[in-house]
Amino acid sequence: MILQHLERWPIALLWMLIVSVLVVRGYRRAPLSTQSRLVAALFKCLAAAMIGFCLLDPVTVRETPKRGANDIAILLDDSLSAFHQLPRTNHLLPEPTWLSELRKNFRVRMIAVDQKQRNLVNGAELRFQGVGSRLAAAVQQARSGPQTAGVVLISDGLATDTWPVGKAGKGAPVFPVLLANSVPYVDVSLVSVTASQTAFEDSPVTIQASLSQVGCGGKTVTLEVMTDKGQKLVTQKHTFGANESKRTLSLRVPLSTPGVSFLTVKAVMKEDQRSENNQRLIAIDRGTGPYRVLYVGGRPNWDYKFLRRALSADPEVQVPALLRIAKREPKFEWRGRPGETSNPLFKGFGAKGGEDVQRYDQPVLIRLNTRDAEELKDGFPKSPELLMSEYRAVIIDDVEAEFFSQEQMHLIERFVSERGGSLLMLGGQECFIPGKYDHTPVGRMLPVYLDKLSTAPAVINARLQLTREGWLESWTRLRPEQEAEEARLSTMPAFFSINQTFTIKPGASILATVESEDSRSTPALITQKFGNGRVTALTIGDIWRWGLQSNEHQADMQRFWRQLVRHLIVDVPDRVQFTAQPGEDDTWTLQARVRTATFTPEDEATVSFDVNGSSITAEPSLNEPGLYEAEFHSPKAGTYLAKATVTNPDGKTHAVRQTGWTNNALADETRSFEPDRKWMESVARDTGGRLLMPDELPKLPGMLGALKSPTMERRTTPVWHHPAYLAAVVGLLVGEWLIRRRAGWL
Repeated sequence: MILQHLERWPIALLWMLIVSVLVVRGYRRAPLSTQSRLVAALFKCLAAAMIGFCLLDPVTVRETPKRGANDIAILLDDSLSAFHQLPRTNHLLPEPTWLSELRKNFRVRMIAVDQKQRNLVNGAELRFQGVGSRLAAAVQQARSGPQTAGVVLISDGLATDTWPVGKAGKGAPVFPVLLANSVPYVDVSLVSVTASQTAFEDSPVTIQASLSQVGCGGKTVTLEVMTDKGQKLVTQKHTFGANESKRTLSLRVPLSTPGVSFLTVKAVMKEDQRSENNQRLIAIDRGTGPYRVLYVGGRPNWDYKFLRRALSADPEVQVPALLRIAKREPKFEWRGRPGETSNPLFKGFGAKGGEDVQRYDQPVLIRLNTRDAEELKDGFPKSPELLMSEYRAVIIDDVEAEFFSQEQMHLIERFVSERGGSLLMLGGQECFIPGKYDHTPVGRMLPVYLDKLSTAPAVINARLQLTREGWLESWTRLRPEQEAEEARLSTMPAFFSINQTFTIKPGASILATVESEDSRSTPALITQKFGNGRVTALTIGDIWRWGLQSNEHQADMQRFWRQLVRHLIVDVPDRVQFTAQPGEDDTWTLQARVRTATFTPEDEATVSFDVNGSSITAEPSLNEPGLYEAEFHSPKAGTYLAKATVTNPDGKTHAVRQTGWTNNALADETRSFEPDRKWMESVARDTGGRLLMPDELPKLPGMLGALKSPTMERRTTPVWHHPAYLAAVVGLLVGEWLIRRRAGWL
């Protein structure tokens, strides 16, 4: 309320004084009781005061949205899931009264929302065919308009994008209108499917499938996993309880195919009335080899024999070996053959004379499983290019520290810490403390301390046991159930060759121990992170005893070697790493990280991507050296196989890598036929709106009209023009007259 002529207050005050004097004088001798006289005088004085107040010209000011200057966005869910809520009609046909009322004061925009947005003239243009509901993006875009006063969202709340709960930001309030489920379906839905990979040999891929059901209590659903060619890999059945609405099932899929594979996960139930949401695609990337592991042995032994035999069953792993069959001898002149320096062990094997043969003071080495005649020709690699670009892991067995030069030791350290490779030291008689690795670069990396000589007696009849951390690692177990694994461990043979260590380094984990006859426990399998890589120590020197007991034990031992080697190489990066990262609007960011042979970023390569036959040229990233990126839009449901081709600056193709992803748009859209009330409530709460039901739509014009809009106008009304004010003045005067009339004093 505003007093437009406050300067008239002396006149109003004079008016009140005159009226008060006249009222007091008139009622002094009135034939009324004291109480009636006071009430009547008060009524007349109040009426006079209200009339005198009008001398100041009071007006009321009210701000209302300026007519035709503000926008109201009405978002209509045009997706397939909304069709199941409104099979043949909607709340806008014919145009209701509440919508007509809104048009009187606001500019109304009607927008259909599915994967995209499109403007509508009226509700008759809705198609209900969209296989996506990007409701969150549509709401945020609509409420951010500069002239938007409010947003009305008519939907079932089944969005296929994510609403930023508690982080909606500034914008117009949203009034979600929740559509009720009008058709009671019997439905089982495959809500989500995720996959994880382990070093488990019999179940390398574990699939977690989340199911939800409506009206399926007591019914049985069959979950099937199939290849892209329709071959069933595994099935599992589950019977829903009477009150069980959701269930997550775990399936172990024995998938051994290298590279990218696409699987179909399907929920089958004959009573299911809807089939759009019971099938999903998933991409599995098992990686592509060959994965090369360098084995360095001080002498041929049985452990290498069984290791080589075990890995021959894994076509993706190659183990080139460098074996020493004779140590270097003191240099001396061979009597009887003056001037001869060559080692007679090589005579008769086609060796050349002179400097082409190994000398007495050099060890005699043989190469096994090498790729060509050049690999390891000069012994253990001496340059970063030969070690880092060729191998993912190095295994050292039964060879002393003096076998390596200081440069080679530092190269192994760089191989682990910078390149991210793995190092495994086995428990041969010339490893660890006996091999004098203390105070060497390799010794610094090992997860155990080597500075304390053991004075304890030799370990006899040592029995292997997994520690708590070992039980949590899938690659250390050979049975899927704990009881079966405990039974297997109890039947393992005893070991007699143990490199005893006393303490482990900070950050290291003991995965297995051996316990001797006198109950002394010694770490047997220890691992730790070192830089970007990992170092593992196996202190048992006679693992081969395990495989001599029976055929079953030999199979277990071979599986152990395969899982151990897989553990070494599983997280080691390649020179080219190719990934696909999901973004908004079904856009995927393809990234290729390219490194040189010494594992430094490669900035001069040429990288191209191919996605389902579509070729894309990658651009170097401005934020990270050696990173090449491109974007690909994949709106259609199905599978997407991407290939990255890397060409060196010299024009030669360096590598081809693959990755893949899937689009389950239809399954995501129809994942449920029950409206998501919680999603709608969070939208209303975060934006300052209110959740409405369809029968509350007539209240919308009043709610939106009471809001503060971007453009407001001021409306002033004199107080005297208010009917209530005038009625109050007349009422007071009439009341005073009735009191006098009742007393007979007129």
